[in-house]
Amino acid sequence: MLYLILARSVGLAVGGVRTTDHAFCTVQIGARTIDVETTNPYGYDQNSRKEFTDSFGTVTGFAYVSPTNYRDRTLVGERGLLALVLHDRVSFAIERGDHAASLEPAVTGWTLSGDDLARDALVTAVSNNAVLLGQSNRYDEAVSLLEQAGRLLGADPDLAQRRQELLHNQVVSLMEAGDLDAADSLLAARSRADLFDPVDRLAPFYPPTSQRDRR
Repeated sequence: MLYLILARSVGLAVGGVRTTDHAFCTVQIGARTIDVETTNPYGYDQNSRKEFTDSFGTVTGFAYVSPTNYRDRTLVGERGLLALVLHDRVSFAIERGDHAASLEPAVTGWTLSGDDLARDALVTAVSNNAVLLGQSNRYDEAVSLLEQAGRLLGADPDLAQRRQELLHNQVVSLMEAGDLDAADSLLAARSRADLFDPVDRLAPFYPPTSQRDRR
């Protein structure tokens, strides 16, 4: 991203390329479009340099996708490159278990690019944060977060499943605390009618059939 900013500041036409496991820049020189891998000392016009392809895996851990492999390369602009940087921030935060830190870059990355990669990162970040809130008995915040994400992203089975699980846990928590009225109110909410069928609504308040007085 820094290369793109600096190159454009001196009038160069610079773009970006995303592959399945990496990203790098391109620069337009006359009629040629040249790949530039900024983390490799041989990275300028790497397709023409054997030493680059020999060292690339060792230096960066990624495989180089040459310009001839069009289907494995996706052209991205500055918004796309910045979204990839933010995607890395999301991944690093999740790897170190700092799920709260993953949410802001995930939202910004989705806002910038709106592609499947950014969407998946946002779904993961939202889901993880909702689970953390639920573990702290902050069920209302957790469900609200999932519902906001649903309005932003549209229907998503993973977010819907997480929401159902958290609402179930909240009902159980209220019952264990002896607050049956609150549990009943939660189950009866029209906005969440799609998450519970009639049998589920009755189950918490009545013992199984085998335990009822059979007359």
